[in-house]
Amino acid sequence: MRNLFIVFSLCYFFIAANGQERVTKSDGRVVLLSVDGTWSYEQEDSVINDYSCSELIKSKVDKMSGRTYFSMRDRVVCSKNKTNGLILGISKSSSGSIIFSLSPYGASSCIKESQDVNFLFEGDYRFTLQHDSDFNCKNSVVIYFGGIFGKKRELKVFKAKKIKTIRVWTSDGYVEEDLSEDQAMRIMKSFDCL
Repeated sequence: MRNLFIVFSLCYFFIAANGQERVTKSDGRVVLLSVDGTWSYEQEDSVINDYSCSELIKSKVDKMSGRTYFSMRDRVVCSKNKTNGLILGISKSSSGSIIFSLSPYGASSCIKESQDVNFLFEGDYRFTLQHDSDFNCKNSVVIYFGGIFGKKRELKVFKAKKIKTIRVWTSDGYVEEDLSEDQAMRIMKSFDCL
């Protein structure tokens, strides 16, 4: 009984000393419990997720070829409204090349061959890459890294720096979206995992 009292006393002292206790709910949200009995949700921006590769990447074996392919479990949707936005996905081919797919919506659905994609990273580092596939009107931009496609230097940047903003040019304007801290972390970590 005395040990139980000591444990509760230490817990109370810890909460009182820090003013708040963090509790994670079953849905993943963090609740801050205050000494005065009040509570609030922790702001999402104050939590930096450190995702594991198994949380971000899935594998699939092609039944016919026996080859294993890897891709993000969930695509990242960036949109300030439901009219404009970007859907981002990353996968790895059986040959080892990394494929970054971007689907812009809100401008023309047509993407010219070698259409520009502008990237702004943390630290105001920026560069432009080109769409690596044929002309299409399917909202499909593809950028390949590694193997015969090169871009090893650029791939290192995607693995080490968080993207702040992406601008995808279409045949009739562009779609530009800012990534949240969580989206930027998921993209950077997914590149690193693949």
